[in-house]
Formats: sequence, structure tokens, C-alpha cells
Amino acid sequence: MKNKYYSRHQRQLKYLVKKLNILLQETEGNLKTEISKLTSKIKFLVSKLNGVLSGNRMKKILGAVAIFIGISFTNTANAQWFAYPIQDPFNLQQGNDEVIINPEFADLDNDGDLDYLSGEYIYSGFGYGLGFHFQENIGNATNPNFANPTINPFGLTAYSPALPEIGLRQHHKFIDLDNDGDFDILSNVRAVDMSSYPYAWNSHFIYYENIGTASNPQFSTPTLNQFGLSTIPNSIVYTTLGDIDGDGDTDMLGFSLNYSNYATDFLFIENIGSASTPNYTAPQLNVFGIPSGINYTLITLEDIDTDGDLDIMFSQENYNSTDFGFVENTGTAINPQFSPLPNVNSFGLSLANWQGGGILNFKDLDGDGDNDLIVGTDDDRNYYFENVSVPQPITYECINYSCVDPGTGSGNYTTLSACQTSCAPPVTFECDWPGNCYDPGDGSGWYTNYADCMNDCISQPTWDCVSPGNCQDPGDETGNYWSLQDCQNACPLTPTWDCDVILGCIDPGSGAGLYTSLTGCQSNCTSTSIENTEINNLKIYPNPANKTLNISSDKKIKKIEIYDAIGRVIYAESNPTNRINVEKLQSGLYSIKIIFKDESSIIQKIIK
Repeated sequence: MKNKYYSRHQRQLKYLVKKLNILLQETEGNLKTEISKLTSKIKFLVSKLNGVLSGNRMKKILGAVAIFIGISFTNTANAQWFAYPIQDPFNLQQGNDEVIINPEFADLDNDGDLDYLSGEYIYSGFGYGLGFHFQENIGNATNPNFANPTINPFGLTAYSPALPEIGLRQHHKFIDLDNDGDFDILSNVRAVDMSSYPYAWNSHFIYYENIGTASNPQFSTPTLNQFGLSTIPNSIVYTTLGDIDGDGDTDMLGFSLNYSNYATDFLFIENIGSASTPNYTAPQLNVFGIPSGINYTLITLEDIDTDGDLDIMFSQENYNSTDFGFVENTGTAINPQFSPLPNVNSFGLSLANWQGGGILNFKDLDGDGDNDLIVGTDDDRNYYFENVSVPQPITYECINYSCVDPGTGSGNYTTLSACQTSCAPPVTFECDWPGNCYDPGDGSGWYTNYADCMNDCISQPTWDCVSPGNCQDPGDETGNYWSLQDCQNACPLTPTWDCDVILGCIDPGSGAGLYTSLTGCQSNCTSTSIENTEINNLKIYPNPANKTLNISSDKKIKKIEIYDAIGRVIYAESNPTNRINVEKLQSGLYSIKIIFKDESSIIQKIIK
């Protein structure tokens, strides 16, 4: 019936506009009276259809007639723009504890300006409970100034769920639910039942009737689930109020998080009663094209694009900021249809200095005819966004060689590129370790160019005398000598000589010999000549050898060892055969030691 009603109005409007256009084209006769009658009727129908039809649709129907009768339908969609946020303006004060501030404004004392009421925790000495934080506007409608807070005025008392539930959050809205000319309060209360684990979250609807007057409010004891409303079990629910379907009464739209399966849904709770006697249906899930599974917890309804229908606005936590979402009503005031995906941070809205999301409330706080925005957060703050209609200048600031928008328009650069040009850190290099120069990227290095850095950063090896004749580079530039030669000159190995019965006097090269001079060694050392030898029926041949050295003996050989000229063992073999391969030995003088099974031994000189 309702749709047919408005359709009839639309048909009447089209007919009258057509008739008026015909009269305007007449060149004869006194048309003044007839035109005046039609103009009045058209204006009446426009008033009825205002908010039902979009501005563009109304403009299309009226055409040139709109100009003639003085109706302007300038496309105002997206015309609103909000200034950078101000924290706790107008003497708005913090609440107690970390519960999200629920900023609500209404003219509670009927003096023509908006007063402030927020839900909060109240400490009673035994723990925290729910309560109300009130600040009267002692300024005026255009210059608000809020008095110091009082707790639970006007007879307000906190709602306490029946044990074992504990009330933890209360989000309230002002609304004249009984249509008697004063503001009542409807609240969502989230309560947790901790009697068993996992804990159960339940959401209740609490009603505070104003039993006083519009000038002297007095609120009744809170009552549970009035007007057909019921508890939503095992869910966290936050609802907002508005005439979503354009029938003249207040409905609810909300968000629900089911704690049993963590499913997320939108709730539509329709008022099928009247403006004076509300009666709410059970929640309908995900209507009007709103998708499920998206976390838009803290939502509110507002005609943010000024096209005559209610849109959804919400806040959500980002990594380092709070984002504001705009879900456009692409339908009409009586047949809403919401876009499937939100626009984020439209209309200049952003909150860079808070990461936790917040509760949104649109009210005309400065009395200039448009709705401003107050956002309550769980850092006990109110952030005020003035509706300034036109975009504010974005200015950037150079902070630690990084360009940021401080969100206040107070930066020194009007564009990001201009800031980046001036804000780039000077290129300076640092010597990280010997031979490695790098740019730390923050202008903190010691060298203005790479070449200067490398000149000082090249590794400077220093040598140290570890032992006589042994110079080493420790690799940390802590040695005493700048070059190997300098070290060797200062670190000579003292030669010592030893007597080898085969080779005669030799310097083992380690300084470990028994004689400090060759002469001293020779006077006490006798050497055996090199020849094909037959000792104890031992034969070693050929000598000199080329590839193979043959050994034969009457005695069984246990092991052989071959030594170089400085006494190092370069070949050893146990239980050898009578043929030894010496092909890989370099040409020179060697000693061969033959050890027999009876542990006797003999040493002979051989030549390769």
C-alpha cells in the first residue's frame, strides 16, 4: 500500500508538471490564477516525495518548471566534507576506564542547545559497573561549552543483569519512543556469563522512559526488552536507530558477532507498530543487499551524501589508524538498497592518531545547519570533525626524513612531491667494516661521497710476530707491523742445527736443533755416504732411484719411513712389500728408515 501511495503522488506530479508546461506555452489569456494553483499543488507533492525520490529523479521530472516555481535541485551528493579532527573540544572530558565512549547529544533541558551523555564504567569500591556521564551545555547552540561532568543524573541508574551475567558495555541512543515530546533512552547492554567456559556473551535491549518533561527529565528504572525486543544470545550486538523504510517510525539496524561460530551478520529490526506505540520484529539477517561476513561493528545511519536517504557509516580499526567506511544507499528512502562494498575514508574522514575504531554520532554541534561528527573511542577520547562542506587543504610535514600528513593542515608543504623533494636526507656514507661503505639512508654517515669513505675504509692489514720466524695477520688491524716484510725482519727464526746420522748436520728450520752453529754440529756428527748398501743382508736398490725402490732383507720388515732433507716424514708404510713407489718424490736427497719386526732399525741415504 505504501509504495502504491507514493507511486500515485509521482503520477500526479508528472501530470501537473505537464499541464503547467502547456500553460506556460500559452500566449493568450490570464493564466496567473491557474498557474498559482498548479504551483501550490506541485510544491505540495514535492514536499511529500522529498526523500522518497532522489534529487536527480526529482530534477528529471520537474525540468524547467523547477526554476519557474523556485525549487532548486542542485546535485548535492558528496557535498559534505569534514575538517581535521579536534580532540575533546568544548570542554568534553574523559570518562573512567577503557570502555568505548558512547557520545550522545540531545537537548535534555529544552533550552535550545545540545547536551552530552555518555555511557561509562563506574567504580563503586567493589568493582566496575555501568553508568552515565553527563555534561550540560552551558554555552549555546552555536558555541557549545560543556560543564564539568556529573554521574547518573535525572534519576538514571545502571542496569545490572541477573547473575551470573556481568554487564560490561552499554551503548545508548536518545529517542522519543512513546512520542510524548521528550527524549527517552534505548540501550544495548552486552553482558558476559562467566559461569562456564567458554564464556557466553548475551546482548540485551534496555529502555529508560522519561517520566519527567522535556525541560526536566526524569528517567524510570531501566526495564529489559520492551516493545517486543528480546535478548540475542551468545552474540555481541550494536544497533543504531533510524527510519530505514521511510514509514515515519524508528527502526533498528545493527551488527552481530556470534561467539559460537564467529559469524558476522547485519540485523534489521523493523518497527511494525507506530511512532507512538513501537513494536519490533525479530531480527532479519543481511537484508537490503548488505553482505554478511564483514566486520562493520560500530555503525550508524546518516544521509552522508545528502541525497535524501539514509546511508551506513562505520568505523573500524586499521594497522596504525581508524578507518571510516561509507556504505551508500543506492535505493531510496522507502526502498533501501546498500552497495556491497564500502568506500573507505570518504568525505575527508580519517583518524591517524587512533587505531581502535570508535562510535560515530552525527549532530549539528555548531548550529550552522549541517551535521558534524563526534567519534568516541576506547582511549576515553571524543574526536570532533566539523562539517566544513568543502575539502580542507592537505599539507605535509617532513619528520625524520619522511613526509607525513599531520592531519591538521598545518604542514609546510601542500603536495607530497614538494615535501619529498625537500625532505630527502643528504646522501652520506658510513664505513661498516674494512672495505665496505654503505649509505644508511638517514643522512647520519660520516662521508658525503663514496670515494672518501672507501679511502678511509680500506682494510689496513697489520702483522704480528706470533713466534720466532712466524708472522701472521690477525685480521683486526691490531698487529705491530704494517707489512709482512717488516714483521719478518723483526721476527727472525734463530737457526739451530741437528746431527742426522745419515744426512749429517742439518737445520730442522724450527729453531729446535741441539747446536747453535754448523761448525759445532759438524765436530760431533758423522755422516754415512750414499751407496748401494748391503747391511745384515739388507739390499736397497737402485740408488739413485727413479720410479721404484727395491728392498730385500733376511729379516722381516715392520715399517719403513722416508724423510726429507730437514727431517720431515714424507712417506710411511707398515708391513710394506719389497717394492716402494717413489715416482712422486721430487729429486733430491732423502733418508729411509727401516724398522724390523724385532724393533731394530737402520737408516740409509737415498737419492731420487
